[in-house]
Parts: sequence; structure tokens; C-alpha cells
Amino acid sequence: MINLAACKAAAVAFLGAMHINVQPLPDVVVLDRAGWFTNSPTIFLLENADCGVLVHELVHYAQFLEGGPATDGEMWMRREVAASRVETIFKGQDK
Repeated sequence: MINLAACKAAAVAFLGAMHINVQPLPDVVVLDRAGWFTNSPTIFLLENADCGVLVHELVHYAQFLEGGPATDGEMWMRREVAASRVETIFKGQDK
């Protein structure tokens, strides 16, 4: 099961170092299925998610804070690629 407090601390520190603002920090709810950001101040994670998933969803939260919801498929895809890149960088230094 995900250690939410440790993941939040690591994710916020990492994203802050990358100058990605996630303040105010959203609520994070751990569920037994799926992980997603819903254009609201709540992130939902699988109970078996790793910290990289939280980083990915926090990037989406930051994107929402900065530019509102994605308005079309192209914007959604650009945001997804960016969040995936940041998650990959985080996972690479998490070793």
C-alpha cells in the first residue's frame, strides 16, 4: 500500500525543485481502483500506486492551476506527455 505521507513529501520536494507549483496542495484520496485528477482539488490514487503516479497527477493539478482544464484533445495530449516526462524523471532519481 502507498505510503501517502512519504510520497507527498517526496513529490512536493521534487516538483518544487523543478519549479512546478502545486500549492495549495490538493487532497489525495487512496482507492482500490484507478488514479486520476478530476479538475477539482482532489487526486484519487490506487492503493498500490507508487510515488511516481502521485507526481504525474500533481503535474496535472499544476497544469490545471496554471491554465484551467484541457479544452481539446491536443491540449490534453500535450499535458499527458509533459506529466509522463516528469514522472519518468522522478522515477529515474528514485532509484
